[in-house]
Amino acid sequence: AAYQPYADAFAPVAQAPVGQAAEIDAKATAPEGVVLGVGPTNMAGQGYEWARAVEGKLAGVRAETFTLSSGNTFGFAADRSISTDDWLSRHWQLAQVAYVLDHYSHVLAECAMPPFGRLNGPWANFDLAELDTAGIAVALAFHGSEIRDPAAQRARVPFSPFDPDHEMTRALQSKVDRLGPVVRAMDVPKFVSTPDLLHDVPDATWLPVVVDPDLWATESKPLQRERPVVVHAPSSPFTKGTGLIEPVVEQMHDDGLIEYRRIKGVQASEMPALLADADIVLDQFVFGSYGVMSVQAMAAGRVTVCYLHDSVTEHLPADVPIVNADPDTLGAELERILAERDEAGRLAARGPAYVRENHDGTRSARVLADFLGVTP
Repeated sequence: AAYQPYADAFAPVAQAPVGQAAEIDAKATAPEGVVLGVGPTNMAGQGYEWARAVEGKLAGVRAETFTLSSGNTFGFAADRSISTDDWLSRHWQLAQVAYVLDHYSHVLAECAMPPFGRLNGPWANFDLAELDTAGIAVALAFHGSEIRDPAAQRARVPFSPFDPDHEMTRALQSKVDRLGPVVRAMDVPKFVSTPDLLHDVPDATWLPVVVDPDLWATESKPLQRERPVVVHAPSSPFTKGTGLIEPVVEQMHDDGLIEYRRIKGVQASEMPALLADADIVLDQFVFGSYGVMSVQAMAAGRVTVCYLHDSVTEHLPADVPIVNADPDTLGAELERILAERDEAGRLAARGPAYVRENHDGTRSARVLADFLGVTP
């Protein structure tokens, strides 16, 4: 009886209330055209943004996200939300098989997590047989800590947060040690959201993060007030280097040079207004690559400060409008910004154009076009 949803029907069963699957009269139908399913992590809302990018930029492509609600603490948009109970439920898992086979021609499995939930196993490779048999193409997309090798990153990048004795380091190393061989063995297209991850997944392609430039645009110019507002919004202080930089910015705050604001616990919908009221935005200072926060700050025309390591800049355009600072140089760079406001303002003014060229979804859609079998 537990397998009845899978045996009886596909799409309608996936929408049926628990216990009512047998009442649905339906049969499996192949999806028409190219339909991409993206999930299930939607980190920083990027799964949803990639889905909207391919829909908006590639003719004839449809897309939707399926997202675990337990990880969506910041309220990012998603097309289909999955509760933890459902993710672990055999009934939901079988219904998800039905839904995926009935609706998608392609699946972008974030963090190598399984599209069918935990039905077959913990990683996407366990679902490949059924997806291949159904003719559904699969690719992997990685966001960061799930695949970043702490030991290798520590050896490569100064200021790495990965102290081998730290509990978080040990936990992440253990996960990567388990997942890494699985990923290397999967002969499918692979994508990473930031170029530093190309060291961890060498056969991957950079899939730029996406923001809506109009959502972040503001007419106000930075550095117009005597005491500029400096914002830092670490989703994870450990992975942003917050502990390394706060002594510097807090001292400058106490000296009256800046107004430092650490943002935490706010919903994604509140962030555009918070960045619009900032002059300088601090992203991360331990990984050596810019992420979603820097892109949002550039789109808002703010002075954006982030640590860019040489191993990452080789993959980036030469004109990235970011002030490159590490924990040792941050204080001096902030003092230079304050002393040379016009120059810093001109750099910030280049941000919106850079985002439209690289992060409005057009470039990301082109990257995914080959996997989807369409012409960009």
